[in-house]
Amino acid sequence: MAKFYNQMLMEMELRNFSPRTIEAYVWHVAAFTKMFGKSPADMGEEEIRQYLHHLRTVKKVSSSNINVGYCGLRFFYEKVLQRPWNTERLPRPKVEKRLPVVLSRAEVQQILGAIPQQKYRVMLMTTYAAGLRVS
Repeated sequence: MAKFYNQMLMEMELRNFSPRTIEAYVWHVAAFTKMFGKSPADMGEEEIRQYLHHLRTVKKVSSSNINVGYCGLRFFYEKVLQRPWNTERLPRPKVEKRLPVVLSRAEVQQILGAIPQQKYRVMLMTTYAAGLRVS
């Protein structure tokens, strides 16, 4: 598996994937391998379908997380193992569209009003107004 890991890592770095994408793809390939206890080279479409179904029904992860797993496995099979990926038999999961939770003006004022030091209140106001995120 180390040979496949190194090869996958090299392929993703050559394509300038972000560190978070690399981490997520590698994690899903490792979880897939661990679930069945054998090399991914010895597995195929049926195991991939079972893994994706396992993520949906047992792990109850979000559609976007399942999609990351799908993309990671697809990358691994197409670029590392150089095996064809049948999109008819392994369709990409539909990602649900969710609206973000938006705070009311009163809630925002209450949060900002609870900060006693002006320096921190200004930083939080700037972060909120600019729509900045942790990542």
